Amino acid sequence: MNKPSDQRVDAALVGGGIAGAWLYRLLSDRGYEVILLERDKLGCDQTLASQGMIHGGIKYVLGGKLTGASEAIASMPERWRDCLSGDGDIDLQGLPLLSDRYYMFAASGGLGKLTGFFASKMLRGRIEKLSRGDWPEAFEGFDGVVYALNDFVIDTHALLSQLTGIKPDNVFQAELSAENVTPAEDGFVIRLADTTIHAGHLISCAGNGSAGLLAALGISGFEVQQRPLKQVVVHAEHEAQLFAHCLT
Repeated sequence: MNKPSDQRVDAALVGGGIAGAWLYRLLSDRGYEVILLERDKLGCDQTLASQGMIHGGIKYVLGGKLTGASEAIASMPERWRDCLSGDGDIDLQGLPLLSDRYYMFAASGGLGKLTGFFASKMLRGRIEKLSRGDWPEAFEGFDGVVYALNDFVIDTHALLSQLTGIKPDNVFQAELSAENVTPAEDGFVIRLADTTIHAGHLISCAGNGSAGLLAALGISGFEVQQRPLKQVVVHAEHEAQLFAHCLT
């Protein structure tokens, strides 16, 4: 990240996670002059915590039925694959994958009614039960069932670099507050140290940081959703790499 110089831009994007970095690349590709502001390191919160998984909502149907959340992102893997092939909204050709499949597994008899649901026509093309001979090496000796999802895993650090590398000089480390952001007739004035930035638009992509910024600017009427997330890290003495969900 760099120290910005005085400038006028079409938009200042706040938050250097996947949302901010994606929009930064998208707008830059379309000829807009934009800057990206991140208070810490790119992707330092939820983006890196997601571990690069691109999923189509199967993990949202574990209640045995499709949901609004699961269907809203059902096409997400294909949209990303279009970008990886150079045919999507953003050209991500050359972006490395950590795995071209994602898996879901459970002990024998542990799925109950989900066994029939996973085999239904509604999920065709999104999840596939694998025969033992098609299991990844990491499941050797496992007694249960293994499914392959139409999901995959990207290298998140490489993704952030590719999204922001188009104009790295416009990516800055800075935290915005009521003390350094002022609404103006033609947008917003952002003061950082000895620098003044005039932005036609201020777009918050900051996740948890959005609520504080909106409150500081006196902007109301927007709800910020926060979901509890619990993750477990398992260290196994196995050389085989595995990206999977375990159903218990």
